[in-house]
Amino acid sequence: MAEDQWQSAKQALEVMSSLEGVARRNYLKHLKRTSPKLAKEVKELLAAASAAEEDSFLGMPAAHAEPFDVEDVDPS
Repeated sequence: MAEDQWQSAKQALEVMSSLEGVARRNYLKHLKRTSPKLAKEVKELLAAASAAEEDSFLGMPAAHAEPFDVEDVDPS
């Protein structure tokens, strides 16, 4: 992604992060009308960020965390 494209995507992501629900969907629709390529990039970045959150340890419910024995942990 070129620098100017990244700056546009970054700005759009910042706007979208401040919006929720219908307002976020409306902003994405606006982007699709005015800059379809930018809208696609932003949508892909949001999907990647969402997937990363879901796959992270901190995004995992405690019931799904693997139990471990503290005695098995190497203190060094």
